[in-house]
Amino acid sequence: MTKAQKRYYDYLKSPEWISVSTLVKKRAGYKCQVCNSPHDLQAHHRTYENRGNEINHLDDLICLCRRCHNIFHGTEQVEPKIEKPVSTINPVIFKDTGKTVVLSHENIMALRTDKGGFTNATIKALGMTPKMLVKGWVMEMSGKEIAECKYLEALEGKTTYSSLNKTIAAKQRAKAA
Repeated sequence: MTKAQKRYYDYLKSPEWISVSTLVKKRAGYKCQVCNSPHDLQAHHRTYENRGNEINHLDDLICLCRRCHNIFHGTEQVEPKIEKPVSTINPVIFKDTGKTVVLSHENIMALRTDKGGFTNATIKALGMTPKMLVKGWVMEMSGKEIAECKYLEALEGKTTYSSLNKTIAAKQRAKAA
């Protein structure tokens, strides 16, 4: 562990961080902002630009459960329960037929994995980024019209884990060091 990492881990145990973390969890209704789990909640930095001054930049933090946080940082792999293998190298390409789908709460919920979350492949197919996954994002997406091929891609994506989070985490670690 580097000195910078040790300082950061010590900071995460400080009364200041504990207070900020509690505010973030309370703001999220004590639920993960990705999968809605109420268990093992943690505050996650969207960026590390305001580290040490989070109390003045609460919008730079989101509430994640330990599992979603670990998936984001690439320390936990999602093992989808699928009957047929899905290739992340050669994903299924859906042809744009010109048809559209109006997103409803029900068809967005159909995109969840069997563990209740959303994969990066699904999020990407919906035209979103992990930063957009804030409380109420499903309600905001409801009623929006997207290409049918993108919805089918999102549906296929629920069985595919993208390495996008590993790339983001590596860039953040490099920036923080």
